[in-house]
Amino acid sequence: MKIRRNRIRAAELRDLEWIGEPLSLESLKGRVVLLHFWDYTYVSSVKSFVYLTMWHGRYADKGLQIIAIHAPQFEFGRNMDNLRRAVDYLGVPFPVANDVRMTNWDAYANRFWPAMFLIDREGYLSAYNVGEGGYFEVETTIQELLKEGHPRLVMPREMLAQPEDKTVQHRPISPSLYFSYIRARIGNDCGFRPNEISDYTIPASPRRDIQYVEGRFLCRPDSMEFAGGRDGRVIVDYDAGDVFLVATPPADGQPGVIVISQDGETVEIDAGDAMTHVDGQSRVLIERPDVYHVIHNHTCSRHRLELVIKTPGVALYCIDFMRCD
Repeated sequence: MKIRRNRIRAAELRDLEWIGEPLSLESLKGRVVLLHFWDYTYVSSVKSFVYLTMWHGRYADKGLQIIAIHAPQFEFGRNMDNLRRAVDYLGVPFPVANDVRMTNWDAYANRFWPAMFLIDREGYLSAYNVGEGGYFEVETTIQELLKEGHPRLVMPREMLAQPEDKTVQHRPISPSLYFSYIRARIGNDCGFRPNEISDYTIPASPRRDIQYVEGRFLCRPDSMEFAGGRDGRVIVDYDAGDVFLVATPPADGQPGVIVISQDGETVEIDAGDAMTHVDGQSRVLIERPDVYHVIHNHTCSRHRLELVIKTPGVALYCIDFMRCD
């Protein structure tokens, strides 16, 4: 969405922890700047890097500077080692900074992952785009801003994306589900019990699009940590193509084990990237604070997901659902 020009000065970047040399908007005057707010555990924002990386290759030498501002939605995302590991894995070719205090997130009044803000050569906000999609409009605006005062710049003839067909109707997918007592809820009748270890039981008739837990869990502000005893379980009836799990290993650094099933069956054909098969079980090894791709279905359809947590100390943060590409 375009912003009325020469009205809003872009807020200077502050309180960032940089991977590489720090930058400022003042030092970038004369260049077009694209600020990309993202989180490495939020799949939609990571998918945007396909376009960001290609825009960097297309337009960096024409005056575009992309800065990826990591706005962590979970506490472990503030850790620079975790962020560096994600950036190395993604192969990000432009500067990355961690907004550990969410100072810049607030300065830009942002509430979305991903979100892109375009700043013109004079330092004024020119456009923004939130969520997935809108890439055609973003690239068109990049070209327009780069050509202002430089009409002889030669731009690529073909856009990376095409205008979206607004008439297409997509099957609704399940919303993201959080294991956080400060921002979500669970389906169990007793609900969250903040900062306590409680023994949960799954009811006989669970509802769709909400998670249920069974076993002993410690409720934390941003997660639920399996406290041991008998196996912990999570079930959710969902509509989606792909399923992603955000989790962390036990504090002792040993990997955690979660057994995955779908519709009561071992996951085989529909296994996600993080899946392994051991002794006839589909397992995900939780080795670091990260997002794990646990299910890939070929169509968006209704399923029941079950997680069986085997290792005490594994913490669950979020289950994220995506439509099929």
